[in-house]
Amino acid sequence: MRIFVDDGLSTVKKKITGIGWYTVEQIEIIQALGHEVSKPVYPAFFMKVPDAVKRLLYIKYFAGRYTDSSRYDVIHYTNFFMPAKKHRAKTMVTIHDLSPYYLPETFPPVYRVYATRTISNSMLYADRVCVPSLAVKNELITQFPEQQHKIVVMPTIIRDSVTSFLNSNKLTEEGPFFLYVGVLEKRKNLEMLCRAFREFSAQHRDVKLVLVGKPGYGFEDIEKEINSCSAIEYRNYVEESEMMQLYADALAFVFPSLYEGFGKPVVEAMYFNIPIIASDIPTNVELHQKHGEKLQLFGKRDAADLKQAMENIYSHPHKIEYPSLDIYRKEFVMDQIEAIYRF
Repeated sequence: MRIFVDDGLSTVKKKITGIGWYTVEQIEIIQALGHEVSKPVYPAFFMKVPDAVKRLLYIKYFAGRYTDSSRYDVIHYTNFFMPAKKHRAKTMVTIHDLSPYYLPETFPPVYRVYATRTISNSMLYADRVCVPSLAVKNELITQFPEQQHKIVVMPTIIRDSVTSFLNSNKLTEEGPFFLYVGVLEKRKNLEMLCRAFREFSAQHRDVKLVLVGKPGYGFEDIEKEINSCSAIEYRNYVEESEMMQLYADALAFVFPSLYEGFGKPVVEAMYFNIPIIASDIPTNVELHQKHGEKLQLFGKRDAADLKQAMENIYSHPHKIEYPSLDIYRKEFVMDQIEAIYRF
């Protein structure tokens, strides 16, 4: 097959994050399956202009404007957006979550309108809609029941950097710390995490909370909470090797998000056999049930519940073996992904 992967600007960054990595992994899988893959070529100045300008230029001049879409068997839009028109090729779009619908207050008003319109158009015009979890599939069916026949769950792939690091057996002498990895934005519930940890830290001064990720919407309020406790350490974006080392060394991984489409950092943490404290949102519950019910879930708006979870792990530090992790390895999902592209 000839497949065009439209990354929706997710790889036009100096430091690639979630959707960018998803796009890179899709291209690698398509190539490993023996198919011909193409992707957009953006002008060099795209690296220099603000993100909002990039987005406007992409929508107006780049998205879906291929010389002849009939040259491809499938066009896969990996970042929510696809042009509101029919293509000569079959089209796929990945919708990673429905947070603008279920948690609109955690986004700027303009983005809310853009995102909901984008998802609505994509559901209407795409031939196939890929989602990362059963939870998001059910949410899409609720919002767009007439399009439910299009929706498939695309298997998640774990990065090679995780398994290669695990085989390196690196060790450090860093003191005990809880770890969070992800964008530092309002919907991640990090203000509550910082408040709960501040209370925990008053009794356990030897423990740190390490936050890793780039700033997002609402970061100013999160930063105030970070600055209110000397035991909270913000490391912004870190290189892959450092992030893997943090997973390996952490006392536990904490994921307090109010809403997620999947929560890939949770799966990455599982590979390092560390305890996971996660909010009781549908995607975390789904992972909890899929992997031996070994996550420690807490009420997503209950700071006392979160603090108690940290207390439990601090008092009884341990490693955990999570079952069924092979479902995220490339060699185990290639046949499933091949079937999704052949429709």
